Amino acid sequence: MRGRHQPYARAEYATRPEFERSGPSGTDGFYRYDHDAEPLGATRWVIGTLGYGFEATGFPASLRPFAELQYHAVRAERGGIRPELLFGQRRFWAVTLGARLFLGGDPMRMGTYGVLDPMTEMHRTPPSMATMNHSAHED
Repeated sequence: MRGRHQPYARAEYATRPEFERSGPSGTDGFYRYDHDAEPLGATRWVIGTLGYGFEATGFPASLRPFAELQYHAVRAERGGIRPELLFGQRRFWAVTLGARLFLGGDPMRMGTYGVLDPMTEMHRTPPSMATMNHSAHED
């Protein structure tokens, strides 16, 4: 963060399982599938995100509008999945506009993307401390 401004960038590289869909692309059924079923295959995703957030109000209730631009590239990984049939194309852009409202406490997003958030980092014991604590308990 720079003051109340929060520019950010994120890169994701993931393999996602693909299941039989309950409906064709473009319908609500497309987003429904049996989570207990075996995947039919998998797709490989590369997603690049550029975003900007702004802390419009402070605590205890913090309103944070944001904008994101994402570039998606998807390809078949296994199982004969054809991404262009599922998603209409193999490469596409997405724009997201929204706002997050936090009620008390410092906002902490779920998930990590290769960088430790300040809360997780703070609660980790440094290696030297872990060694000292372990040695003290062995005596």
